Amino acid sequence: MTKQKQVKKQKVSKFSVFLIIIDFMALVCFFLAYGPIDYFRDFFVTSAMTSMTHKHFAYTLYSEAEIKRILDNNKVIEPEEDTDSSKITFNPNFETDTYESIYEEQILKKNKGNDIYKIIKLEESSYTAYITVIYDPARVHLVSANNLTRGGQEVEEMAEDNNALVAINGGSAKIRNRALIPRGIFMVNGKVLSDSGKAEKIIAFNKEHVLVLSKMTSKQAKKAGIVDAVCFGPYLIVNGKAAKFNGDGGYGNRPRTAIGQRQDGIVLFVTINGHAGFNGATMEELTKIFVRYKTYNAANLDGGGSTTLVEKGKLVNNPAGWGYTGARHVANAFIVK
Repeated sequence: MTKQKQVKKQKVSKFSVFLIIIDFMALVCFFLAYGPIDYFRDFFVTSAMTSMTHKHFAYTLYSEAEIKRILDNNKVIEPEEDTDSSKITFNPNFETDTYESIYEEQILKKNKGNDIYKIIKLEESSYTAYITVIYDPARVHLVSANNLTRGGQEVEEMAEDNNALVAINGGSAKIRNRALIPRGIFMVNGKVLSDSGKAEKIIAFNKEHVLVLSKMTSKQAKKAGIVDAVCFGPYLIVNGKAAKFNGDGGYGNRPRTAIGQRQDGIVLFVTINGHAGFNGATMEELTKIFVRYKTYNAANLDGGGSTTLVEKGKLVNNPAGWGYTGARHVANAFIVK
């Protein structure tokens, strides 16, 4: 055999191996998408359908009827009641040497030299969680991006503009002609900055610095003494009663941002850091974190590529969406100052 024929045969062999690998990968993907194991199909559909920009991935592979069936089998059953503000007592027991659990010690034992907040880092198999513990709820504020008409700001920028010690992203927004329009009701310092004109499920703080989870109009919110409010969800815990879950909860496995408050008034920011905007926590896993730390009221905020935690001007987590990494421009942020 000539040298030229040997080279040609080697090229054909490599190409054949390449085609075999591609065929095998296609078969694996087909099996995961349409095979008998529901987990992979449910995981893909719930993750895609709760993304703002990637729902078309699910519709490419499945019919509307199949997607509806999957979502019906994977959903959050939220507590059907409003926050009872009278149950928040504002009496954390900091002066103690004994704690009922390691989790209570993590919360109540302040870091030396910092009476304002602490950040607890949790390492789990598919994600890293950062729990920001804010001891005085009066230090928690909601701020707006200063250029909503031009696409909003990164959380880092809002933190810098407001001299924040800590900041996380807040509610979501729609994009219209390059402008960010906050969804539902958006209130900052008692002023309504955006309003849907109807009753919405708000995540809010009132004048007494109590986290309020309730469905109301902007007029009802102002009458109820609401100061800061965004719209998102689901509600994870209301008056100490945790949400229930069918399947994975219907929100997939994603980076997440959430906020909660204990009965002693301590506010918790929870930031779930995933990888490439895909790995992260389910809603049930997120809820279990809040339950572990005795949170009385808690709600999910905007997540995925929007999930951002900033401390003293620096990113703590690694913001990432589907197909990109780096902080996203958002409409608002909860800050500590």
